[in-house]
Amino acid sequence: MMIERRPAMAGMLLGLLCYKPHFGLLAPVGLVVGGYWKAFLAAGATVMGLVLLSVALFGVETWHAYLTAFANSGAVYSSGRIDYAGIVTPFGAARLLGFDPSTSYLVQAIATSAMVLLVAAVWRRSTSPSARAATLLSATLLAVPLALLYDRLLLLLAIGWLVREGRRTGFLPWEKTVLLGVYLASIGEYAIVSALDVPLGPAISLTALLLSVRRFAGARMVGQTAGTATPHNHVDGMTVSVR
Repeated sequence: MMIERRPAMAGMLLGLLCYKPHFGLLAPVGLVVGGYWKAFLAAGATVMGLVLLSVALFGVETWHAYLTAFANSGAVYSSGRIDYAGIVTPFGAARLLGFDPSTSYLVQAIATSAMVLLVAAVWRRSTSPSARAATLLSATLLAVPLALLYDRLLLLLAIGWLVREGRRTGFLPWEKTVLLGVYLASIGEYAIVSALDVPLGPAISLTALLLSVRRFAGARMVGQTAGTATPHNHVDGMTVSVR
């Protein structure tokens, strides 16, 4: 919401996401292709400042421990010690369906690449803050290999942006119903997935993403129609095309 008026402050707030860095995975993509260099640099400076501050306060040992744990985390999540029903990403869905870790990571890599391209396209061509934000948020849950049920908070924010846009410009057909379905499915997701072994996680995120892209595509079509329409002047009862 601050990206246009106060880009440096917006960048600082995005930089604070480094406490859970995968939340900010796609943010640099949007900032770069959107031309928000001040926000991009402010986010990077904030991350670096916080890292240096933590080293000054607690020493480098904490970072050594963090990086060691990070290096071993892949084995933990691939082993099944974390319930795959609670992982809402394409990687988690692939593992739930019985694919081996290598194949599951390949599925995730394809999804991540697709989300990078999609976010880049929306942030480059859309002027709607709601479409940009909702796309970025919902795409993040499909782009990261690890996101658990409580990380669905990102999807709730995406829904909020779509509701905000719907109240401003009018809701699209079935939009409110689908948004409600996404919200309710997120609440009952773990129980359903645990009982049926059906990976709902990516499907729920993808549904919200499609609603976001639908908003983006609709705004593009309206803009193109307005740009190609021929203006007219009415002179003495006659319509005169203005070329």
